[in-house]
Amino acid sequence: MASEDDVYLASDPERQEYVMNEDGIIYQGNKDWIQPSPWNYGQFEEDLVDICFQLLDRNLNYQRNPARDCSLRGSAAYVSRVLSAIVNSNDDSGVLLGNWTEDYSGGVRPTEWSSSPAILRQWHRTRGQPVRYGQCWVFAAVMCSVMRCLGIPTRAVTNFNSGHDTDGNLIIDVFYDKTGQLLPRKSKDSVWNFHVWNECWMARRDLPAGYGGWQVLDATPQERSNGLYCCGPAPVTAIREGDVQHRYDAPFVFSMVNADRVAWLLSGTRKEKLHWDENSIGIHISTKDVGSQDRQDITSAYKHPEGLSWTLSGLFPPLSDG
Repeated sequence: MASEDDVYLASDPERQEYVMNEDGIIYQGNKDWIQPSPWNYGQFEEDLVDICFQLLDRNLNYQRNPARDCSLRGSAAYVSRVLSAIVNSNDDSGVLLGNWTEDYSGGVRPTEWSSSPAILRQWHRTRGQPVRYGQCWVFAAVMCSVMRCLGIPTRAVTNFNSGHDTDGNLIIDVFYDKTGQLLPRKSKDSVWNFHVWNECWMARRDLPAGYGGWQVLDATPQERSNGLYCCGPAPVTAIREGDVQHRYDAPFVFSMVNADRVAWLLSGTRKEKLHWDENSIGIHISTKDVGSQDRQDITSAYKHPEGLSWTLSGLFPPLSDG
């Protein structure tokens, strides 16, 4: 890896961890009960590189215009965005089919997976049939394996109390009836006990200076971006500074770690605000530490300390006089 490469990491221990290490830890549970789960990334097993290139050739951009797609593969930002779409199967013959029900018939319960090569080989063996089933940590683990196989430094990151804002207003709305019962069907927004995505390290020559480094990628199919279920790369620095005008999908990533949670009381057609919480979303953002089995808390990379004044830019248009 040469120093002029877009994905160059100066630290050798970090290169060993985020490119070369074939074993990792993914954190699950909840904010009060953080549990490490081992995972075999296996990115250098014999057949994995061929499967990764096959994945690239299955992406919809390649299907539409192979020459243009191949000409853009020198960009780590482009490749990572393409892969965040193809690791899920919502728009194409991608790797994993998500399932958040309790019925896993016809497939494997997501909690039973612990190895990316097993998933990628099944996808390859069945000629592109989606592997059943995945949830967020499985999508992130497979994405990590593919990215590391291609030489892009990547890690799995877990966000506890993760917001899912569906309307882009940076608010997670939850509704209760007069007996205090939660009314989940009244809101499309939600808060997950935990959610796992990836960060990859790269220069961002398409953005102003200062926005290279760690970028958020999320292969879990949550919301469409430019018509496809993909997310990122979004600069972590931009998320921390509230500068969400920069591509890709920065407002959505911002809401996962820094949305406000608003509770409402519904009584017939009346809606009354009960509570506005600015501090409950995005807690104990965690990844495996470099060269050890310990957990590293990287919340400060995404958020200023709660209560610190800052300005959100790029999401709402400026006010005009008159």
